[in-house]
Order: sequence, then structure tokens, then C-alpha cells
Amino acid sequence: MKRRAIALLASLALLSLAPGLAFASTATADQSNLLMDHWIKTSNIDAQTFKAGITGKLESVELYFIPSPHGSVYVTIQGTTGSTPVPNGTVLASKSVAVPASAPGAWYRIYFSVTPTVTAGHSYAIVFTPTDNVTVYGVKNDEYSRGRGLAFSGGSWVLPPSLPSPVDIRDFAFRTYVVRAPVPTHAPTARPVVTAVPTAPAPTPTPTAVDAATPPAAATDSPVAVVAAATDVAGSSSAPDAANSGAVAGGSDGSVLPILAAVIAALGAAGGLLFVLLRRRRPAQSGA
Repeated sequence: MKRRAIALLASLALLSLAPGLAFASTATADQSNLLMDHWIKTSNIDAQTFKAGITGKLESVELYFIPSPHGSVYVTIQGTTGSTPVPNGTVLASKSVAVPASAPGAWYRIYFSVTPTVTAGHSYAIVFTPTDNVTVYGVKNDEYSRGRGLAFSGGSWVLPPSLPSPVDIRDFAFRTYVVRAPVPTHAPTARPVVTAVPTAPAPTPTPTAVDAATPPAAATDSPVAVVAAATDVAGSSSAPDAANSGAVAGGSDGSVLPILAAVIAALGAAGGLLFVLLRRRRPAQSGA
């Protein structure tokens, strides 16, 4: 049982290091320099700085090795320091890679068990220490503008052409793979519930009691008034005119009843006068 478990683990380890093989991954290729025309074969600690273009988890990196005829490489991911970034010694992830004997030159993809977080726009470093039996490739021109190749010599990081045995490499061949950080989702903001406040109905106006107008009492002419009126008619011809002018004036105000009353009073007065005259003439005729 133990032998089967050990064999299974060994197989998985070989698959993770074999060139051209990779686990199914959701990582995206981010930074890279795929050109190479020079190589370096020393025991110096070398590095390639890069500026992340994707925020997320650095799942793996690739380097181009050639065994001579075999060897191993210790790879770390480090932060950087300085205005011209160099590795700062803080190890974010690490992996030791065994390069098979007599293997051809190839890209070796190195997966990290602990995936460090990288932030777009920040600089990081791939630091690797090959043995004398492993050759690392790069390019002599500065093909990658977001970082550079370095070598550790005399207690500091220098460009490979500045080594005691100069190597004309400006950038190493490399590639990084990042699993994008999930985009945060914001919960929708609940809209406030507005409760309608019932509006009180408008008050119904109370009708105002209006007193009915009392019609004016009808004018009743007494016999004395009739006789007085008749006497006025007989004594002065201007009285009816005055009355008529007053009646007309009243009519101009829109009142018809006073006019009718004046007319009836005048007729009554005339009738009364005629009756008095007739009675006075009858006895004189009978005596003759």
C-alpha cells in the first residue's frame, strides 16, 4: 500500500515538472519574453523582474532550460525594492525543479503549491539558482520593457553583461500565469418602501340658512285715503302728474307694483268724485 502511494506521488511530481505538460488550469498567460539567442551556464543566482498585468494568484511560471547533461534549479518568487526594481529577499513562493538527464532544451512550467497574490502594476522577481549542469536562455536585446534580467554578484544585483565573465543577456526567457481575482459583486441596494399616507377627505360645506324674504304687505287703501286722493285730484291737476312722475321714477327702479297701485288709487278717486256729484244733482231735479 505504501509503495503504491509513493509511486502515485512520484508520478504526479514528474508530470508537474515535465516540459510541455500542464494540469488543466484556469490561469491566464500574463507577462513574457519568448525570444532567446544567448545562454548562461554558471552557478550565479539569476533573476528576471516583471510587472504584473493581472491582479490575482500567480499559479506558475515557465523558464527555458537545457540540461548539461542534467541538473536542478531552485526557483522562488520574490517582491522587489528600489526605483529600478531588484529582488528584496522576501520569498512569496518557491519550488525546486529537477531537469531530467539528456533532455532537450524546452520550456519548463513550474507550479507553486502556495500561489502568491500579485497586483497589476506592481513589480515582482523570478529568482532561480541553476547548477553548473543547467543552461538558462535569454536574449541580448532589451525585448521586455516591464522588467530586466539580473545576476547576483559581489553582494548586489547587476546586469549580466557586468559580471566578471560577462554574459550578453538583457532579459531571460520566461512566462507567467495568473488566475484572475474574481470581480466583487455588489448586492443590489434595497429600495425604500414608501407607504402612502391616506389623505383626509375634504370637509363638506354646511349649507348656510338663508331667511326667506318676507313679501311686502299689499297696500290697502282705506275709504279715507280714497276720498283724500279724490279731493287731491279734484283740487289740483298737478297732483296726478306728480304721482305719475313718482310712479315712473319708481318704475325706472324696476318696481311695477307701486305704479299699479297709483293707477288704481287714481281710478278709485275719480269714481268716488263722480258718485258724489251725481248724488248732489238728483235732489235739485226732484224739487223742480
